Amino acid sequence: MGCTKFPVRRAPIALAAAAVVLGLAGCNSGGGISIPTIPSVTIPTITVPTVTIPTITLPTRTDVETVTGTVTQTSKPTTRTVTETSTTTPTPTPQPTPTSSGLPTWLWFLIAIVVIAIIALIVWLVRRRRAIAAWEEKMHGARREAGWVEDSLIDQVNSRATTAEATATWVAARPRLLALDESIYALSSTAPDPERAAGATRLRGRLQALVDAVSADTATGDSATVDDLRLRRAAVAKARSDLRGLLQATSTQKQGQRS
Repeated sequence: MGCTKFPVRRAPIALAAAAVVLGLAGCNSGGGISIPTIPSVTIPTITVPTVTIPTITLPTRTDVETVTGTVTQTSKPTTRTVTETSTTTPTPTPQPTPTSSGLPTWLWFLIAIVVIAIIALIVWLVRRRRAIAAWEEKMHGARREAGWVEDSLIDQVNSRATTAEATATWVAARPRLLALDESIYALSSTAPDPERAAGATRLRGRLQALVDAVSADTATGDSATVDDLRLRRAAVAKARSDLRGLLQATSTQKQGQRS
């Protein structure tokens, strides 16, 4: 291809140079300028060979992408296929189930009954203790009042110079004696246990015996003999001694319980 192109480019230049040389030669001969006839030059046809470019077929690459995340790995000499699924289904988190101790229902029911019974027993014991304390306080006041009758009131009646003065002193104390009798009777009716009720009943009986003996002694008229007076005074002394002994025994018993 390179050798064919060089003559095509130099032919016009050679023809032009030849025409100039001929013109100069005609001038030197002294004649008129005669322009030679330029022979026709036939330019050869240049055929450029056709160059065929070979068709290069590139291999078609197919990229397969699995949405679900399936990945295929090929290695020599073995082929391993690994399938991974990226789509995950949310699994609900299991809620913790409350665990029981395994006891049957009837046992829980029995335990509840026992607890309620214990609470009721505690309440009852507290109320009972308060009731006993209140009762003991009233009983202590009744014993103190009975001691006043035995120790002070009887001495006042016996110290009077005449029977009329003794009777007047005794009659003046009767309302107080009646109130004391009613208080002891109420204590025997509201005692928290039979033992305390019996103690209140004994105190009331001993006090009533003393009251009856003193009432009989102060009711003695002028017609009473010495023997009558002696018997009535003996009854008063005995009733007084019995009441004093009961009060002392009760006081000693209370001191022993406290210690």
